[in-house]
Amino acid sequence: VFFDKVQFSFLFNMLTNMASAVSSVAPISALSQMMSPPALLDLAGKLAPMASMVLFMAPIPTITSITKNKKVGALPLLPYSSMTANAFLWTIYGLMKKEAKIWSSNGVGLIFAIFYFTQFARFAPSFKMPLSTLPGSVKQHVFATLAIMATASTIALTMGATQVVGIMAVILCLALFGSPLTALKTVFDTKSASSIPLPLALATTVNCFLWIIVGFFDMKDPLAVIPNSIGLVLGLFQLGLKVKYGNGLTTAAENGSVDTVDTVMTFMKNTKPNKTSRRIPTP
Repeated sequence: VFFDKVQFSFLFNMLTNMASAVSSVAPISALSQMMSPPALLDLAGKLAPMASMVLFMAPIPTITSITKNKKVGALPLLPYSSMTANAFLWTIYGLMKKEAKIWSSNGVGLIFAIFYFTQFARFAPSFKMPLSTLPGSVKQHVFATLAIMATASTIALTMGATQVVGIMAVILCLALFGSPLTALKTVFDTKSASSIPLPLALATTVNCFLWIIVGFFDMKDPLAVIPNSIGLVLGLFQLGLKVKYGNGLTTAAENGSVDTVDTVMTFMKNTKPNKTSRRIPTP
């Protein structure tokens, strides 16, 4: 199962809203004028912050499933801990460079990331014990995230070293983009990619593509281009795993990513009694 109902509905609504926003910025009558490189760059500049918001909203179906089923299954915590630290660092970096495109989207994203982090930690089986799918323990993720945020704040307030904060943000950005791959062993062992959140992988791919264009042609900032280039490759790799392995009924059901009713109905259809069989009369 590649898409389940919740993920498909969520992604469809996000893409519809983005298309509506594009049409409001560029009416159909002006599409011919938009084909010029400056107009396309301007469009990418408007869409990139929106893509970041979609990226931060992408885990909503996954977190909803975790909350509903009250367990995290084989899903990794790293996407949400790294998202929290990543959004914080890029907010600081954007404020220091006075780039509204960066700090506005990441500031809102930080709120989403903290919510995801706390919800995952709430239903994780253990707070202190390391788990193979995280990696590390929830406690270690909390301390590491707080340490990164405290370090970045200290550097920004005392040294004003924008490049240092930017490099830290790049490292955390790569951790965010590649974080679903921490469950790579589970994917190959179970022949199921249900431990890779599809909305996050899809949003990562689109987000990175747009920020590569904006970072290279508009901002001319290598700290924006490099991590997004690597993130684009990682995003495409994750989507490739989803296409190859899908979710798999057993593992996906354990993680709450398959509609239970559909699974039961499929089972019932496949186990209908044979019409040719006859009941043996009892004496």
